[in-house]
Amino acid sequence: MLFGAMFLAGHHDSRPARFDLPGLLLSAAALGSVMFGVSEGPDRGWSSAAVITSLALGTALLAAAVVVELRSPKPLLRLRLFGDRLFRDTNLLNLVGLVPILGAMYIGPLFLQQAQGRTALESGLSTAPEAFGVLLTVQVVGVLYASPRRRRERLDT
Repeated sequence: MLFGAMFLAGHHDSRPARFDLPGLLLSAAALGSVMFGVSEGPDRGWSSAAVITSLALGTALLAAAVVVELRSPKPLLRLRLFGDRLFRDTNLLNLVGLVPILGAMYIGPLFLQQAQGRTALESGLSTAPEAFGVLLTVQVVGVLYASPRRRRERLDT
Protein backbone atom coordinates (compact mmCIF):
# COMPACT_ATOMS: atom_id res chain seq x y z
CA MET A 1 0.00 0.00 0.00
CA LEU A 2 2.83 2.37 0.86
CA PHE A 3 4.62 1.85 -2.47
CA GLY A 4 1.35 2.31 -4.36
CA ALA A 5 0.65 5.56 -2.55
CA MET A 6 4.18 6.82 -3.21
CA PHE A 7 4.73 5.80 -6.83
CA LEU A 8 1.36 5.39 -8.56
CA ALA A 9 -0.23 8.50 -9.97
CA GLY A 10 -3.98 8.87 -9.82
CA HIS A 11 -5.93 8.43 -13.04
CA HIS A 12 -9.14 10.36 -13.47
CA ASP A 13 -11.45 9.89 -16.42
CA SER A 14 -14.29 12.29 -16.96
CA ARG A 15 -16.71 9.38 -16.99
CA PRO A 16 -16.03 5.78 -15.96
CA ALA A 17 -16.21 3.28 -18.80
CA ARG A 18 -18.66 0.40 -18.83
CA PHE A 19 -17.14 -2.70 -17.24
CA ASP A 20 -16.28 -5.43 -19.76
CA LEU A 21 -18.03 -8.37 -18.08
CA PRO A 22 -17.97 -10.68 -21.14
CA GLY A 23 -14.21 -10.17 -21.48
CA LEU A 24 -13.68 -10.90 -17.79
CA LEU A 25 -15.82 -14.04 -17.79
CA LEU A 26 -14.33 -15.44 -20.99
CA SER A 27 -10.71 -14.78 -20.06
CA ALA A 28 -11.16 -16.08 -16.49
CA ALA A 29 -12.88 -19.26 -17.68
CA ALA A 30 -10.26 -19.76 -20.42
CA LEU A 31 -7.27 -19.35 -18.11
CA GLY A 32 -8.89 -21.45 -15.39
CA SER A 33 -9.60 -24.26 -17.82
CA VAL A 34 -6.10 -24.18 -19.33
CA MET A 35 -4.51 -24.10 -15.86
CA PHE A 36 -6.60 -27.09 -14.78
CA GLY A 37 -5.48 -29.05 -17.83
CA VAL A 38 -1.81 -28.14 -17.40
CA SER A 39 -1.75 -28.85 -13.66
CA GLU A 40 -3.71 -32.11 -13.88
CA GLY A 41 -1.90 -33.43 -16.98
CA PRO A 42 1.03 -35.01 -15.11
CA ASP A 43 -1.24 -36.69 -12.53
CA ARG A 44 -4.18 -37.85 -14.64
CA GLY A 45 -2.23 -38.38 -17.85
CA TRP A 46 -2.11 -36.05 -20.83
CA SER A 47 -4.45 -38.30 -22.80
CA SER A 48 -7.18 -38.44 -20.14
CA ALA A 49 -10.58 -37.11 -21.14
CA ALA A 50 -10.64 -34.46 -18.38
CA VAL A 51 -7.27 -32.99 -19.39
CA ILE A 52 -7.94 -32.98 -23.13
CA THR A 53 -11.41 -31.51 -22.60
CA SER A 54 -10.18 -28.75 -20.31
CA LEU A 55 -7.31 -27.82 -22.63
CA ALA A 56 -9.58 -27.78 -25.69
CA LEU A 57 -12.26 -25.80 -23.85
CA GLY A 58 -9.67 -23.35 -22.55
CA THR A 59 -8.26 -22.83 -26.03
CA ALA A 60 -11.74 -22.22 -27.49
CA LEU A 61 -12.64 -19.83 -24.67
CA LEU A 62 -9.36 -17.97 -25.12
CA ALA A 63 -10.04 -17.56 -28.84
CA ALA A 64 -13.54 -16.29 -28.03
CA ALA A 65 -12.10 -13.86 -25.47
CA VAL A 66 -9.69 -12.46 -28.09
CA VAL A 67 -12.56 -11.95 -30.56
CA VAL A 68 -14.73 -10.25 -27.91
CA GLU A 69 -11.89 -8.01 -26.72
CA LEU A 70 -10.99 -6.93 -30.26
CA ARG A 71 -14.62 -5.97 -30.94
CA SER A 72 -15.26 -4.20 -27.65
CA PRO A 73 -15.06 -0.37 -27.63
CA LYS A 74 -13.61 -0.39 -24.08
CA PRO A 75 -11.97 -3.80 -23.66
CA LEU A 76 -10.74 -5.26 -20.40
CA LEU A 77 -7.58 -6.43 -22.18
CA ARG A 78 -6.40 -3.90 -24.74
CA LEU A 79 -5.02 -6.43 -27.24
CA ARG A 80 -4.65 -3.82 -29.98
CA LEU A 81 -1.64 -2.46 -28.07
CA PHE A 82 0.31 -5.42 -29.44
CA GLY A 83 0.00 -3.81 -32.88
CA ASP A 84 2.50 -1.20 -31.68
CA ARG A 85 5.96 -2.59 -32.43
CA LEU A 86 7.68 -1.01 -29.42
CA PHE A 87 5.03 -2.28 -27.01
CA ARG A 88 5.06 -5.78 -28.53
CA ASP A 89 8.85 -6.11 -28.62
CA THR A 90 9.26 -4.72 -25.12
CA ASN A 91 6.75 -7.19 -23.73
CA LEU A 92 8.37 -10.11 -25.55
CA LEU A 93 11.77 -9.16 -24.13
CA ASN A 94 10.20 -8.78 -20.70
CA LEU A 95 8.72 -12.28 -21.02
CA VAL A 96 12.07 -13.75 -22.03
CA GLY A 97 13.73 -12.06 -19.06
CA LEU A 98 11.07 -12.90 -16.50
CA VAL A 99 10.69 -16.61 -17.28
CA PRO A 100 14.07 -17.59 -15.78
CA ILE A 101 13.66 -15.27 -12.80
CA LEU A 102 10.19 -16.50 -11.93
CA GLY A 103 11.24 -20.08 -12.63
CA ALA A 104 14.08 -19.74 -10.13
CA MET A 105 11.72 -18.19 -7.57
CA TYR A 106 9.43 -21.20 -8.04
CA ILE A 107 12.09 -23.94 -8.11
CA GLY A 108 14.18 -22.52 -5.25
CA PRO A 109 11.67 -23.20 -2.46
CA LEU A 110 10.89 -26.64 -3.92
CA PHE A 111 14.58 -27.49 -3.89
CA LEU A 112 14.94 -26.35 -0.29
CA GLN A 113 11.95 -28.41 0.83
CA GLN A 114 12.35 -31.57 -1.23
CA ALA A 115 16.12 -31.89 -1.71
CA GLN A 116 17.34 -30.36 1.53
CA GLY A 117 14.43 -31.38 3.75
CA ARG A 118 13.69 -27.90 5.08
CA THR A 119 10.25 -26.94 6.33
CA ALA A 120 7.93 -24.69 4.36
CA LEU A 121 8.54 -21.90 6.89
CA GLU A 122 12.33 -22.16 6.55
CA SER A 123 12.03 -22.24 2.78
CA GLY A 124 9.74 -19.22 2.74
CA LEU A 125 11.93 -17.22 5.11
CA SER A 126 15.02 -17.91 3.03
CA THR A 127 13.39 -16.91 -0.27
CA ALA A 128 11.21 -13.99 0.91
CA PRO A 129 14.01 -11.44 0.37
CA GLU A 130 13.88 -12.28 -3.36
CA ALA A 131 10.28 -11.10 -3.59
CA PHE A 132 11.06 -7.89 -1.71
CA GLY A 133 14.08 -7.32 -3.95
CA VAL A 134 11.92 -7.64 -7.05
CA LEU A 135 9.30 -5.31 -5.55
CA LEU A 136 11.87 -2.64 -4.70
CA THR A 137 13.70 -2.96 -8.02
CA VAL A 138 10.52 -2.52 -10.03
CA GLN A 139 9.67 0.64 -8.12
CA VAL A 140 13.14 2.15 -8.50
CA VAL A 141 13.37 1.31 -12.21
CA GLY A 142 9.94 2.84 -12.79
CA VAL A 143 11.05 6.11 -11.23
CA LEU A 144 14.38 6.11 -13.08
CA TYR A 145 12.67 5.34 -16.39
CA ALA A 146 10.19 8.17 -15.92
CA SER A 147 12.87 10.74 -15.01
CA PRO A 148 14.53 11.15 -18.45
CA ARG A 149 11.11 11.24 -20.11
CA ARG A 150 10.00 14.06 -17.82
CA ARG A 151 13.20 15.97 -18.54
CA ARG A 152 12.65 15.56 -22.29
CA GLU A 153 9.03 16.73 -21.96
CA ARG A 154 10.17 19.86 -20.12
CA LEU A 155 12.73 20.60 -22.84
CA ASP A 156 10.15 20.12 -25.60
CA THR A 157 7.72 22.64 -24.11
